[in-house]
Amino acid sequence: MTLRVKKFNYALTKQDIQSYAQGLRQIAKGKHPDWEYGLVIDHMIEKIHDVDPELKALRIGEKTVPRSDKATYAIIATELGKINRIRRIALGRRYLDKAKLARDSGQDHFLATHSLRRSDCMLFLTSPLSRKQRKKRAEKLLHLTTLAKTHYQVHRAIGIATEDASRIGRSYDFLFLDSPPVYNHHVQEIAQQVFGKSNSPLFD
Repeated sequence: MTLRVKKFNYALTKQDIQSYAQGLRQIAKGKHPDWEYGLVIDHMIEKIHDVDPELKALRIGEKTVPRSDKATYAIIATELGKINRIRRIALGRRYLDKAKLARDSGQDHFLATHSLRRSDCMLFLTSPLSRKQRKKRAEKLLHLTTLAKTHYQVHRAIGIATEDASRIGRSYDFLFLDSPPVYNHHVQEIAQQVFGKSNSPLFD
């Protein structure tokens, strides 16, 4: 059995549904083997309310992107709160893998997911940069999140950055972009080099 939704160009299989149902049963019984991974998203939601008033706004073209705006952070917290437990576990596992790669390689690593149905995307950046270089990390987050938004042609994009696995969660940078998607062939060529040509969404 295969359910196909051509409009969004993905296929949901019977195995996907069975795996999701099994995960829900394990969580309900308190026996999910990877439940700790879901705490990564929980921690982000918890930390997002600790707004740092000293964070300076970033610029993207002529647009100012606030970084200490409580209203914007509330939107991000709400969106993260909508992520169900199964998806939080999957995201948390993949994000921690990226954080370990950043620690071991000494380079930035990121994870991008998207939903055409919701017209949104999320980009998680983990970086070995020190806290003193937080502004540079935030600028990278803005660049990658903007690129992902254009690449996936969605209305809303959330960007989240923190340290590598050795210091993960000590500080977070959050961004929220909301505007109609604009197609740019040159940007798409760059984005394909960064994200690849075949990016599948992480299913709900």
